[in-house]
Amino acid sequence: LYMVPFLEDIGTEPELAALGAVVAAVFGFVGTISSGALADRFPPKVVLFSWVGLFAASFAALSQWPSFGMGLIASAGMGLGTGGVAPIHPLFIGSRFGPEVLAGVMGIQGLIGLPLMASAPILAGAVRDATGHYEPAFLGAAAILVVAALFLAAFRPRPPAGGRG
Repeated sequence: LYMVPFLEDIGTEPELAALGAVVAAVFGFVGTISSGALADRFPPKVVLFSWVGLFAASFAALSQWPSFGMGLIASAGMGLGTGGVAPIHPLFIGSRFGPEVLAGVMGIQGLIGLPLMASAPILAGAVRDATGHYEPAFLGAAAILVVAALFLAAFRPRPPAGGRG
């Protein structure tokens, strides 16, 4: 949502700036489709960690090298990251809390996460209005994703019934 105004802010024509959204959408589809195949070949935790890392790196790179080209590259990385997380995320919730409560846990998580995700573009716009740049918001997003990756690294599945954990 913020890529188009960001690209316009750095001098990109609106028609070209809209490519940022298109690239993110296309690569989001690619991330979603490829995520399952990757999780079949590699540990799902590694795949999820990689998507979150790519998402964070995209924000960080964009904050350091703001340009039309980097905007498109970052849009691709953000699309891949967002799309890639979507199919693997429920796997993690189920492995921690069990399939019998998956829907309820996902619902609670959505109740908490949705306002945060919905407010992110508004906060990015507020940062841009206050500072004249989107870069601090992009660095903040990258930092939040690094914290998320640290939580992911500490994640442990639920021990099997009768096991210790």
